[in-house]
Amino acid sequence: MKRRHLLQALPALGLAPAAQAGDEGPWLLCGQELLQLQPESLQVLQRNALPWRPELPAQRQGETVWLARRSGELLALDLRRGTQRQQQLEGGLQQLLPSADGAWLLAASAQVLQLIDTGTLREAARHSSHSALLPALALPARRSLLLAPRERAELWELYLDPGAEDFYEGLVHDFRFGEGVPTRGFLGRRRMALAAPAQALWQHPAHFHVALLQAPQQLQMFNLDARRPAGRLTLQAALQAACSWQWQGQPVLVLGVGHTLQLVSFDRAEGLGQQALGRPGEPITQLLGNEEALFVQAGTRLLRLDAGLQPQAEQVLPGSDALHRVGTQLWARSAVGWTLLDAHSLRPLGVRACAQPASQLLG
Repeated sequence: MKRRHLLQALPALGLAPAAQAGDEGPWLLCGQELLQLQPESLQVLQRNALPWRPELPAQRQGETVWLARRSGELLALDLRRGTQRQQQLEGGLQQLLPSADGAWLLAASAQVLQLIDTGTLREAARHSSHSALLPALALPARRSLLLAPRERAELWELYLDPGAEDFYEGLVHDFRFGEGVPTRGFLGRRRMALAAPAQALWQHPAHFHVALLQAPQQLQMFNLDARRPAGRLTLQAALQAACSWQWQGQPVLVLGVGHTLQLVSFDRAEGLGQQALGRPGEPITQLLGNEEALFVQAGTRLLRLDAGLQPQAEQVLPGSDALHRVGTQLWARSAVGWTLLDAHSLRPLGVRACAQPASQLLG
């Protein structure tokens, strides 16, 4: 069978000589094309036709983009060299996630978890699943992946460190019956019991705690080292949005509860402060934090807040359902495409039409 060439020279608006990936602006997945955009004019620098329309959210790790269909077809696209590699995974694919260092790729299907060596695209380990998963987390400080089955009161940690210690699954081990044989640490899966299934996960930027939502108004911090809860917090109303943020020198979890922002300590699940934004009829639907500011979508308004939770800039932006920061720019997705804004003033700079509901900015 002849290999299909993924990168094709197609006519494009303002087509310029190929630039090095990451030097000239973000990549936009739109339908069956991957476009590199010029940051100021939003003209297309490169237009890459894909052999099929991806059905799962694309994942970018460095200069590699991972694309997949639910049938298990996997495509690895090298943005710098313009080369592609393909592999067939288990069918019923539901989720892809590269490790923080890019050495491993988690492919989760309805029945099995596959750990793929990204250098060879070969399967290095597999584990049974039998449950749909929440979006997994890549934990760089722990060199692991954290998963939460939607229908089971457990967390699963997959260890990707070759030096990971072997561990025991149970509490009592009878060596006469082989119960003293440990589970291999490297590429092994460790189960951790919860009181109830998790509904959402957020990770501490550089620590061993994760935040779990276990009911619409029940938040819990969980210590992955001790494998037990580290604090609980009852919210005033159902959670609508959340993100991690560096606030006054400490990492916090920012929650959007109704039209109110709440800051919660990652260490003890204690409330650190709150700020009401707008009217009760304008709920907070999106949050995005970085080292400089917190961006909040409340109703039709997009706000940039400082460390004191005070507005620095505001823009009317109806219908936005995704925010993405790229350098000094902020991208907001709506039903018609992506709006480019100055990240400091929130001044609109342009619009890139892309009516595909699954369009995705890859940075």
